[in-house]
Amino acid sequence: MCSSLSGGDPEAGVVQDSAGNFYGTTRFGGAPDKGSVFKLTPAGALSTLVEFVDDGVTNRGRAPQADLVRGSDGNFYGTTAEGGASGFGTVFKVTPAAR
Repeated sequence: MCSSLSGGDPEAGVVQDSAGNFYGTTRFGGAPDKGSVFKLTPAGALSTLVEFVDDGVTNRGRAPQADLVRGSDGNFYGTTAEGGASGFGTVFKVTPAAR
């Protein structure tokens, strides 16, 4: 199992906000090792914003593999390849200040 600030298999690119921070996903990693959304500051500080758990309660899914998209509202949107209510993935929204 990976620690909450580690990730594995970052298959997608990163997206940058107006402050210069980078956001991206890892297919594995996070505390339950089912993927994460991370933020990397220009100074190199790394934080985990979302840990996918695929627990049936949050229905966040697991294994994000595509680029995040920054919406006009400033939030980030993405998809997972697995999990969710039917097991075929989810669509999710992350606010930059999620953590």
